[in-house]
Amino acid sequence: RLRLQVTPLAAVLPFSQFILYIAMANLISPSSSTDDESNVDLLKSFERLLNDRLRNIEKREKELDQRELALVARSQERLAEGTSAATSKCLIHNDSDNDADPTDVLHLNIGGKTDVAVLRRTLTMMEGSLLASKFSGRWEVERDRHGNLFIDQPPHLFVPLLNFLRNKACETPSTTRAKPPPPTQDFCRMVEYYHLTLAVYQIEIFRLTGNDDTAIVDNFPSFRVTTTELCTFDLVPVRHDRAVRSFQVTLGRSITGAQIGWRRDSTLSSRDSTRLLVEGAHDQKGIGDVENTIGLDCIQCGILNDGSFTPLQMMNAAGNDKNVQDEATTAKIGQGSVICCVNGSDKLELYVNGEQIDLGLLALKTSGRNIPCFSLHGELQITSIVFCEPSDDK
Repeated sequence: RLRLQVTPLAAVLPFSQFILYIAMANLISPSSSTDDESNVDLLKSFERLLNDRLRNIEKREKELDQRELALVARSQERLAEGTSAATSKCLIHNDSDNDADPTDVLHLNIGGKTDVAVLRRTLTMMEGSLLASKFSGRWEVERDRHGNLFIDQPPHLFVPLLNFLRNKACETPSTTRAKPPPPTQDFCRMVEYYHLTLAVYQIEIFRLTGNDDTAIVDNFPSFRVTTTELCTFDLVPVRHDRAVRSFQVTLGRSITGAQIGWRRDSTLSSRDSTRLLVEGAHDQKGIGDVENTIGLDCIQCGILNDGSFTPLQMMNAAGNDKNVQDEATTAKIGQGSVICCVNGSDKLELYVNGEQIDLGLLALKTSGRNIPCFSLHGELQITSIVFCEPSDDK
């Protein structure tokens, strides 16, 4: 039998090493006569060590059990808080779903009106709009206590928008374009909030001169035009009568002709200016070259008004500083230049790369509406169209 000093070793060595030590000692140590008291001490020391380890394990298990119970209680508490909140206010659910199906039927609560259901693809048909993004499945969407998607808009405003989108979804090449709702102030404000103004009150680039072989036109939403000869275009409202207050274009590549401005909109003058533009197309006449039109000639760097040309550097003869500014502006007109035409309340305004060009007395006098238009040989893109504000809420 082996006589060992166990207690100091048990205090120093880990449990596994202590067992290994005992086993090795029994294997390599020769038997010797020892008294029974020493053997009892050895066994008691081993038992105490084993009990200490068992107590530590039990303590650790209790701690883990307590942590698990705490986590379960916290989860149940949060679930209870969410259920309670749903009875008094809207809950925000994560509607994130990368596999959102366009054919999903969404049930809506529109300002308290809950009997509305719509396909997801109807709400997301205008790509890039806030409305399409909100219901794409990637956003957190508010819901009422019954689980309906909540839209915080008056029903008398949002429902007409929804019906318009439904009509747009049913359009075919052989049918008439969907007619947008009347442009009241409140409706236009809501449509602008959803970034849908040009989707609802559409503007079409209508070719007055040129032909399909020489002009490529991409309408909403890109508004890009490419021509291989001088062609003239109007910006025409589609099934609405909202007036354009301003429009902005960016010149592209291969510009050999670009005249950007306005033409008068009255029954007689509109017909006459269109006729003159068509008749003058073979003579490379564009906006500003004929009566009732005014425009910036980007190639000659001047203003064309009813057939008369005024160079930009001659328009501010009274102020030398402005002459220098205009001469600098003319040098900047070319590929990448940004031209903005504004139909102000009392006069027309023109900006080139953010700098205003003083038109002086040159203006398109009209008792009606001015139609935005341009003549182009090359490439450009319309980057902004702004409507006049509605005057009332009819």
